[in-house]
Amino acid sequence: MNLKAPHIVLDLETRSTKPNAIVASIGAVAIGPDLQLLTSEFHIPLAQRLQFPRHEDPDTMLWWSEQSQGARFASIMAAQTELPGQALRDFTAWVKSVADPEKVKVWGNGSVFDNVILRSLYDMFNQPPPWEWRFDRDLRTILDLHPTAKDVGEFVGVKHIAVDDARHEAKQLAKALTLHQSLSAKGEL
Repeated sequence: MNLKAPHIVLDLETRSTKPNAIVASIGAVAIGPDLQLLTSEFHIPLAQRLQFPRHEDPDTMLWWSEQSQGARFASIMAAQTELPGQALRDFTAWVKSVADPEKVKVWGNGSVFDNVILRSLYDMFNQPPPWEWRFDRDLRTILDLHPTAKDVGEFVGVKHIAVDDARHEAKQLAKALTLHQSLSAKGEL
C-alpha cells in the first residue's frame, strides 16, 4: 500500500525577501504518516533571468555574496537550471507522486515567505499550486510553540541549499508534531 505524505516541508532560495522574489531554487522533503522523512526529495535550480520583473534585492544579494560557494552554486549561480514554468510542473508532479494535493499540508519557514513566494511564481506562470491554500502551514509558529524541536542534531549538508535546509526543517517539524501529539494525547494542550 502506497501511503501518501500528509506533510511537505518547502524551502526556497531567493534573490529577495518580497512576495514576488526571484526564485533561485526549490527544495522540498515529504514526511510520511508515521512522521518519518520519506526518501523522495525534490531540488531544482531555476533560470532566474526568465522571472523578471520579479524582485531582486541588493541587500539579499549582498547576503548571498557572504554565503558558501556550495550554497551559491546550488542556487543563485547554478550552471544547470530549469525553465521556471517547467520547474513548477516538475514540482507539481513530485507533490502528486508523494502526497494527495487536496490534503497535504505544506510547511514553509515563515508565514509570508516560502509558500507565499512559490504561490506568486505559480500565478506568474498561470499554473495552479499543487496544494490547497487552506493547508499552508508555518514552521516558525510550531517551533515557537515547541522550541525543543529545534534541536535535531547537527545540520547535514550545506546551509542554504534548498533541499538540505528542507531536510533539516523536516526533522524539526517531525519532532514538533510528535511533541504536539504527545501533549494532546495527555490532554495538556
